[in-house]
Amino acid sequence: MKSLVILLLTSFLFTSFSAEASSEDAPLRSAFTLQFTRYIEWPNLGEQFLIDVIDDQQLYDSLKESTKDKKVGTANISVRMNNHEGFESSRYSKSQIIILAKGNTKETKTILNELKKLNALIISYGDDLASMGSIINFLMLDNHLRFEINQKAAESKKLKISSQLLKLGKPL
Repeated sequence: MKSLVILLLTSFLFTSFSAEASSEDAPLRSAFTLQFTRYIEWPNLGEQFLIDVIDDQQLYDSLKESTKDKKVGTANISVRMNNHEGFESSRYSKSQIIILAKGNTKETKTILNELKKLNALIISYGDDLASMGSIINFLMLDNHLRFEINQKAAESKKLKISSQLLKLGKPL
């Protein structure tokens, strides 16, 4: 199992992608989102583990399909689709993961600023978003998708990221 995870993470890190999330890579991004849940300690899990996707229908569809009958600990995984229009941070107060699919846009920065107040793992796609409060941020380096980890932001939300995941991500 451990070698499968390492192989999956390695193949993911050395695969080329466009700068912004695309429909072709949605199944891979979905798989990695699910893998991240295994390498993070989540405080106060209830009966439901909620993943919110903002502005990415393909990722939502892929996550919805791949999370059927899946759990994080004892919590059933539930996935919701949202968009940035009419954004209200209170809608996300029970979310464990919030994924911002749009790149480094004005809307994304505004939403990210609001989401920093919530105790959720925030995953984003774009330059400098981890320094603005996202915990895991995907970015392009040398035409390859990489991810950076803002451990300080994770700790402020009482999320403990495993050393295995920290080794694979670029520290902030």
